[in-house]
Amino acid sequence: MINRQSCDLSTLRRVSKVESGAWGEHMYIPIQSVKVFEQVAEQIEKRILDGELRSGDRLPTERELAEQFHVSRTAVREAMKILAQKGLVDMRPGRGTIVIDGAPRAMQHSIGLAMKLKLGEVGGSDNLVEVREILETEIAALAA
Repeated sequence: MINRQSCDLSTLRRVSKVESGAWGEHMYIPIQSVKVFEQVAEQIEKRILDGELRSGDRLPTERELAEQFHVSRTAVREAMKILAQKGLVDMRPGRGTIVIDGAPRAMQHSIGLAMKLKLGEVGGSDNLVEVREILETEIAALAA
C-alpha cells in the first residue's frame, strides 16, 4: 500500500487501485483530501519541470497568483515554501519569487521519495513499477 502522505497527486492516481474484488472486503480506496496549497505547488512545479518556466523567470506576485488560482494568499505562500524547499524557486522579500535551476535538487527529492517507497513504506516487489515511474518521469523532465 502506498503511503499517500508522501506521494504527489499524480503518483497517487497512477498507483491507486482496488485491491480486492469481493464485496465483503474493502472495495473502495479511502478518499484523500489534497490541500489547496499542495495543488498550487504541484501545478507550478509541473510548469517548471516541463520547461514552461525557466531559470530566471519571475513568478507573478503572491496576490496575482492567488487571483489566478482562486485561492488565498496564504495558500500561495505555503506553495512557494514547498517549491523553495525543493530548490525550484528563490523567494526574496521585495524582489519576488524567481525560478532557479533546481533540477538537481528536484531530482534528489524524487529519488528520496522513491527510496522511501522502496525501503518499507511500500511493501513487495510489485511496487517496483511505481518507483520506476516516479524516477523516469523526473529523468525525462531533466533530459528535455
